[in-house]
Amino acid sequence: MSVRDDASADEHTRRLIDWIAANENRRRVVDALAERPRNANQLASVLGLHYRTITHHLRRLTSRGAVTAAGERYGQMYFPAERIAPHVTGANASGATADELNASGANGETTEDRDVD
Repeated sequence: MSVRDDASADEHTRRLIDWIAANENRRRVVDALAERPRNANQLASVLGLHYRTITHHLRRLTSRGAVTAAGERYGQMYFPAERIAPHVTGANASGATADELNASGANGETTEDRDVD
């Protein structure tokens, strides 16, 4: 994970960033979310990991406050939480919060990302 050398990070945030960086899959998930918000299916596809592996890491990242979710159920979008976003290089360029994403209906999905059966 690319973390800015930023003295403004409090101790809790620094420990959270270290916890993310300590696991390759957690780091890869946060790196992918730093590029843009994604849902679990998009993350699984982009990272080449099983959907259940992604959902496991998203639950852990969300419970620790490292990732924020917007939306409901299957289409739920994830992005770095406000606490770590300023400390992750390239984090969510839009800077949108969960409330802003919910209000606008934006989910970061493109037509290329949608599953078509």
